[in-house]
Amino acid sequence: QHWKFIQSMAPEFRGIAPEDLPLYAREDGIFVCREDADKEASGSQLLASKKLPLSVVNDDFCDCPGDGSDEPGTAACSQGRFYCRNVGSAPQTIPTSLLN
Repeated sequence: QHWKFIQSMAPEFRGIAPEDLPLYAREDGIFVCREDADKEASGSQLLASKKLPLSVVNDDFCDCPGDGSDEPGTAACSQGRFYCRNVGSAPQTIPTSLLN
């Protein structure tokens, strides 16, 4: 069900690499920055303040300054990465600072 939601949000969620899709399709319906998801996966408890609504994704405000994972399709985070499918050639990941 969350995958259908992600597909319906595709325009807002541009720039997401396939390996990062689980960050945006968690079963609890929240978004967690990549660095916090890694901590959670290793058994650490997350603070409530680290759990964000999906509406923070690509809203042009950097909620994840450590990794930029909430802004894959904007230049809001200096650490962000934009995934370009590059249809007809090889996919590439570029710094979001190069987006306009």
